[in-house]
Amino acid sequence: MNAEDLFNTSIKISGADIHAQDDPYRKQEINLERQLIKKNNIIAGHLRKHFEGTQVFVVNLISAPGAGKTLLLEKTLFHFKDKPIYVITADQDSMNDANRLRRIHPNVIQINTGAFCRLDADMIYHAVHQMKPESESIVLIENVGNLLCSGAGDLGESRKVVIWSVADGEKVPLKYPMIFEQANMCLINKIDLLAHVDFNLEKARELLFKVNPEIRIINTSITKGYGLSEWVTWLTDHMPIQMDAYQ
Repeated sequence: MNAEDLFNTSIKISGADIHAQDDPYRKQEINLERQLIKKNNIIAGHLRKHFEGTQVFVVNLISAPGAGKTLLLEKTLFHFKDKPIYVITADQDSMNDANRLRRIHPNVIQINTGAFCRLDADMIYHAVHQMKPESESIVLIENVGNLLCSGAGDLGESRKVVIWSVADGEKVPLKYPMIFEQANMCLINKIDLLAHVDFNLEKARELLFKVNPEIRIINTSITKGYGLSEWVTWLTDHMPIQMDAYQ
């Protein structure tokens, strides 16, 4: 739901319908939201133009906590460790993920979002200016771990990828449709646990295609290495320069 839809929404409180446009405080709040969305989109547009001009391929990684984003980044950095690749990792607090990833590759920066549940384009702008990724490179953004709001903001990315753990159940795309509608790819992860969880892989794929018929799906077990060759090949295919394929 965007700011315009929210403004025209009827809110029901204690049996009474209250229209947002009739509440002056709510109107101020929505006007501020519109301004923030506009500002974010302007910055994201500048970032996208910069990335396209320097041939930098940017991936926004989104998932619930514990779905496997950081482990995927570890394995990706290991296989591209001699290539021009950069990581922006985000949490509300701590440097744990950045410290973990820097053991493999130095081009890692941590953003702590504090009270904010997701990254915004301004945060990425400052991170990019600090990192200064070279032309013809990859930038992987590890968004804050949640499926509720991490996909809401444009970060100027080239592609949006969501990681979905089988442990979270097969109806996740129906509960959080916005993120799956916007995603270009979905990694259905932890398939090595299928025998131990209530998750029907074919039904899950069917539900996902109902939300986004164009999405590409890779079945993965990042821990076991299953599906990683397809993921790395996809990254390589989207690079303006050729990288060594996953071995």
